[in-house]
Amino acid sequence: MSLARLVYTFVFFALALAICLKPSKLVERVGKFLTPALLLLIAFMFFKVISMDKSVAAPTGDYLKAPLTKGFLAGYETMDAVAALNFGFVIAQAIRRFGVNDEKEVTRYEIKAGLLAGFVLFVVYAMLASIGMVGSAKFVGLENGAQVLAESIKLALGNFGLVLLAFIFTLACLTTCVGLISSGGEYFEKLFNNRLSYKSWVCIWTLFSFIMANFGLNKLLEISVPLLQIIYPVALVLIVMGISQSFLNFSKLSYIFAAAVSVGLPLIEVLDKTFKLHLGFVTSLVKALPMYKEGLSWLLPTLVVVVLTSLAVKALGNLSSLEKARQEY
Repeated sequence: MSLARLVYTFVFFALALAICLKPSKLVERVGKFLTPALLLLIAFMFFKVISMDKSVAAPTGDYLKAPLTKGFLAGYETMDAVAALNFGFVIAQAIRRFGVNDEKEVTRYEIKAGLLAGFVLFVVYAMLASIGMVGSAKFVGLENGAQVLAESIKLALGNFGLVLLAFIFTLACLTTCVGLISSGGEYFEKLFNNRLSYKSWVCIWTLFSFIMANFGLNKLLEISVPLLQIIYPVALVLIVMGISQSFLNFSKLSYIFAAAVSVGLPLIEVLDKTFKLHLGFVTSLVKALPMYKEGLSWLLPTLVVVVLTSLAVKALGNLSSLEKARQEY
């Protein structure tokens, strides 16, 4: 375990804890100071790096064969969709603290916040991708994106660039960390009927995060990537179904079956590909599904299940209505 990492993470999570312990100040501290500072630093880094002489490497492997699919699956590691399910709760609570209690108004403000956040994330990721591209030929063989960013900014700004990147990483992780810890605290406080207070849950999640952070990025990716491959599809499915609920009116049954399929199939896929655990006929059946090699075996079956359950529920509803009408007649 690195002593420097231990000290850094201790200070980092102490600061995160201090912010989370006063949720009423969350919007002011994160929205007015941390996030704008983060965006300004990223923009500065982008314009400095992008102005360098370009040394672009040719794509290889999956980035050459199926760049869209590879990029989509690599996006799992950002955890944005999973985090969004939690952050939606945080945003709703923050809106209510401004005195907005009408649910329609809360939803309207959340939609606006979501659209703005999505646009900003798109711009940020476009800038980061461009930074990685500019010097990609010079940094072949690096283990992760953090190292690519570090080498790129060092090439552009020297040691000052590394200090700048440290601030960017700190602010980026701090805003995310604060959001996740606070949302987790509020969620589990309600889940367990206030048996433990919000502050207690915040302390628990902060301590857990502090311990996990000291495993290092590569180890965390090694642990988290298989988990993300299992939980990310269901997060995407729930988000898409939730967005389209108002005009497609999915039944509870559709949600249950869609969730089961979008968790079950990735689980079998991860067991086979990552842990080399073959479940006989079940694994063979999953491997025969479209887009298994690309890691998207869950996509079409989930869509089919949603359509079939929706049609079945509608058909049963019509039969029930006809039977009721017949009895009344």
